[in-house]
Amino acid sequence: MSGFFDRSRWLALRARNRCRGALMRVLLQDGEGSPAEALIVAGTARSGTTWLAELLDRASPARLMFEPFHSGKIDELQGLPLFPYLEPGVEHERLQSYSRSVLSGSIRDPWIDSHLRYAKTGHRLIKEIRANLFLRWLHEVYPEVPIVFLLRHPCAVVLSRMRGGWSATEDLEDMLAQPALSGDFLADHMETIEAATSSEARHALVWCIHNMVPLKQFAGQGLVTVFYENLVRDTEREVE
Repeated sequence: MSGFFDRSRWLALRARNRCRGALMRVLLQDGEGSPAEALIVAGTARSGTTWLAELLDRASPARLMFEPFHSGKIDELQGLPLFPYLEPGVEHERLQSYSRSVLSGSIRDPWIDSHLRYAKTGHRLIKEIRANLFLRWLHEVYPEVPIVFLLRHPCAVVLSRMRGGWSATEDLEDMLAQPALSGDFLADHMETIEAATSSEARHALVWCIHNMVPLKQFAGQGLVTVFYENLVRDTEREVE
């Protein structure tokens, strides 16, 4: 019986949040703002990026923008890889123009605004798990936009992905199909990549690539790095 009531409560909360989100999307006031009014929370999937973004949103209300670089959800990004890799300094007019619409707040999309809690704030909080491989490129194009990068222990991430029934195959195929990424970061590790046949190993590879690329490219400068485990132990201090 307790399970029934727990599920009923969860369904009621979900319905309430969806209704509130729909209302906020109608009332949303955000236009051609400055990219400097945006903050990016990035990390690999299942590392706690949604939780951190929602914590920051409550501490300092903003327009919470949910995964605006999801090429499977956004028409403007169709045809791009799931996890695009860009070398810093390369020209990519399409992604640069789209990034501007996100950072300035001019874009409107039900997927992006699915977690919206406030209709008018003047700031944008961008939660993203698909930008890791071009974060440094984005930083050089828009250096005024601060980036918070969340790291979580790989075993916890792998376990979370597997419990959710996720497959790492598509993610790895997507990354290995990008010659620039393979040439810059993966060529020396192909023996390890090809030997990874278990689900655990392939999920671990996704974690490694998604974290290795931005950490190497930024080399300790330009990222505010947060550890998920510290966030759990002392949430209020980490949020501050």
